[in-house]
This record gives sequence, structure tokens and C-alpha cells, in this order.
Amino acid sequence: MIEAQDGETTPSGEQVRSTAPLLGGELPPNAAISPILGGDAAGASQWMISFFETANESSAFHELGHHILTALVSMFESGQMDADFSDSFNKVMQELGVTLDDFLNDRVARSAAQEKFAKLWESYLSTGNAPSKELRSVFSQLRKWLIDVYHDITNALGVELSPEMAAFFDKLLATPEEINAEHKARKTVGDIAVEDQELTARIAQIEAESRLMDEELAAWNEYDQA
Repeated sequence: MIEAQDGETTPSGEQVRSTAPLLGGELPPNAAISPILGGDAAGASQWMISFFETANESSAFHELGHHILTALVSMFESGQMDADFSDSFNKVMQELGVTLDDFLNDRVARSAAQEKFAKLWESYLSTGNAPSKELRSVFSQLRKWLIDVYHDITNALGVELSPEMAAFFDKLLATPEEINAEHKARKTVGDIAVEDQELTARIAQIEAESRLMDEELAAWNEYDQA
């Protein structure tokens, strides 16, 4: 169980996490997530996101990232994950640079892991690469919102989304069948785009060669008439 410590979850619903940037000193938080039913982070059945004056389009998704990781840790700890998903989750914790024991008992390690996970979640949503056909329009809109906020996602968030983390997030939102179908569709669209670029380049080359031939023919005609 995750115990309440300074600035984190308490049964009374005090602030758990914030999206405050940690650059140049402590800044006011954009938002915070806290439990409103069920007690502490492990047992809460309902959560509330509070938005402050500095909140923007990314704030809700950042806080949702915190909640997702808290829920995943709770599921793992209580044995609610199957073997395959547990293996994937262990790799996520490795990427976050924290052990489960440290996450549960070390406030500093937990805070760093939570912040990195939330930023990776934002980065994932900003890719525009939906894990299923049904979510394409949603991811397209999310990408627009997050780019409006961050402009350069990687530099702004300070994290780089690995293929393994992207695949893990896919699993949270879609079935294996949906993911495979979308990856195939994405590959097909990508192939068409490449073929279109190659065709456009070839047409431009042919047009350039045709213009050169016309110029050479005109020059020859002028010389012949002279």
C-alpha cells in the first residue's frame, strides 16, 4: 500500500501530484489529482482532478498518467495482472528506473517515477498513432492539443518515448487484434505515402529531362537554320 507523505495522497483528499514544472524553482501547479472515495491511493474508487489558473490542455492528461500508474501498481501488488501483462509492467518499472519496493516506500523515488510516467503518457498521446481504428480521430485531436501546448514535445517534456513504452500504452487502450490491425493499416498508409513521394520525384525528373530535350532541340534548330 502507498502511504501518504508530504504533498501526496491522504485519506482526506489532499493534493497527490501536480504538473508544476521543476525548472528554475518551485512553480504553482497546473493541476492535481486526489482520491474522493475509498481512502488512500490504493483503495480509492473515485478520483478528482483539480485545475488551477495555469492549467492547459495537457494538464488533465498529465494527471491521468499519474492515476494510471497508481492503479497499475495497485493491480500488480494485489495480483490482478496476468503473467504476460505483469512481465510488461516490470519492464515499465525498469524504464522508470525504480523498483516496486522503492515506489511503495520511497517518496522521492515514487515522485520521480510518477513524473516520468506521466510525461511519457503525454508523449504517447501526442504521437497521433492510435492503437485502434476507433481511436484515430481522438488521437488526431490529442496531437493537435498537445503540440499547441508544447510545440516541441520531446524537448518540452524531457523524455523520449521508446517503442516498448508505446507498445505498453497501446495494450492499455486496445485489444491485441485491434493493435495488429491498426499497425498493418498504418504500414499500408506509410507504404503508399513513400510510393507517392517516389512517383512525384520521378515525374519531376521526367519533366526536367523533357525540358532539357526541348531546349537542346531548339538550339539545334537555330544552328541548323543558321
